[in-house]
Amino acid sequence: MDTQKRIIEFRGKSKDTGEWVYGYLFVGNEATWILQKKSPTQSDYKGMHPFKPIEVIPETAGQYTGLKDKNGKEIYEGDIVKHPNGIHEVEYDADSYSFQMCLNDYVLDQEVCISKQGLEVIGNIYENPEILKKEM
Repeated sequence: MDTQKRIIEFRGKSKDTGEWVYGYLFVGNEATWILQKKSPTQSDYKGMHPFKPIEVIPETAGQYTGLKDKNGKEIYEGDIVKHPNGIHEVEYDADSYSFQMCLNDYVLDQEVCISKQGLEVIGNIYENPEILKKEM
C-alpha cells in the first residue's frame, strides 16, 4: 500500500508585493486569498492562528499538481513546461479531474509525459506569456 499522501497546495501572486505566495486557497465574496503557513517563530493572537492570509490576484491562483519536473521543481497549474514534443501550459481539466499539458488543441496525458519523458518548468502564463506565443 502506498502511504505517500498527495500535497494539496496553491500558489498565487500577492496583490501587495507581486511575489508568489504558497499555501491553502480561500475564495471569499470579493477576494481570493492564500493562507500562507507561518513559521513556528511567528505568532498571532495567543499563537492560535498558524496561517497568514495574503490577498492574491485571483487569476494567478493555481493548484500544485503533486508532481515535480526533471529538476525537482514543483509543477503548478499555469506553469509552462518544456517537453520533447514542444512547449505546453499546465491546465486543470474539470471533466477528467486531472492536470493536462496543453498547446492549442493538443493535450498530453500527464502520467505518460511526466513519467516517461520528463518535463522542465520554463516559466508561467502570468509572467512569461510570450513563451507560448512563440510556439503558436
